[in-house]
Amino acid sequence: MSERPTITPTVARRARIFCLVVTAGSLVGSVLALVLVETFRTTYEDGLEIAAETAIVAGELADPVSGVVADVQELTRVAQDGLVDVVALVENAAVTADELGVAAQTNLADSLDGLAQMTRRIADFVERVERFIPGQSDSLAEDLDLVAAGLDPAGDQLRDLGASLVEGAASLESAAAALADTAVVLEGVEQDLEATAASITGLPALAADLEARATELQDQLWLQLWVLRLLIVSVGGVAAAGAYAAAQVLGDVARRGVEPAVVAVPGG
Repeated sequence: MSERPTITPTVARRARIFCLVVTAGSLVGSVLALVLVETFRTTYEDGLEIAAETAIVAGELADPVSGVVADVQELTRVAQDGLVDVVALVENAAVTADELGVAAQTNLADSLDGLAQMTRRIADFVERVERFIPGQSDSLAEDLDLVAAGLDPAGDQLRDLGASLVEGAASLESAAAALADTAVVLEGVEQDLEATAASITGLPALAADLEARATELQDQLWLQLWVLRLLIVSVGGVAAAGAYAAAQVLGDVARRGVEPAVVAVPGG
């Protein structure tokens, strides 16, 4: 039979101090855990309340926002239709200006040049005829020369005007293309607004669901936190009580200075 090592008073006192430290640590840890649980409860409940209030506000704002989106969508549609009409007008104006410019540079200018030359020839012919008319004071030939002189620069002026019209037609075509691109952009905006309007229509139902979930989570949180508090108190209390009881026993051993009984181990 052999003997197990016994606990001396010194070891008992040290073990007692350790058990007291464990007791104090268990109590302090339980208190800190309860404080952390309360902090978590406050933060989480505040978050749930904010979520519920946000859901309520979002549900109340759904109708006004939906009306504003519908108005903007209608304005966008009207602007797009107006741009389409303007693009058609500008394109027609560009075609007309280009045709007039080309005509002014070619047919009209050439016709005026030919008319000026014809007038001058007629003036020469009339002048030769007037030489045979005695007492003729007013000269038709001179008047025709003046007309021819006035027609001479008209052809070049028409060519310049035609060039300006052709350039203007090109500018109008560019403007029409830009307006057409703007109309396409407005069409995309209208489609986006339509999708937004559809999303806003379902917002009240989503807001109500979010509010219900937040309320349900608040109820569940209350029960779960109470269970957690009880668990913390139970574990901390048992640990503190056990450590304190052990400290009391070790204190008695240290005060008596008596060695514990020898434990016989069979077969030793």
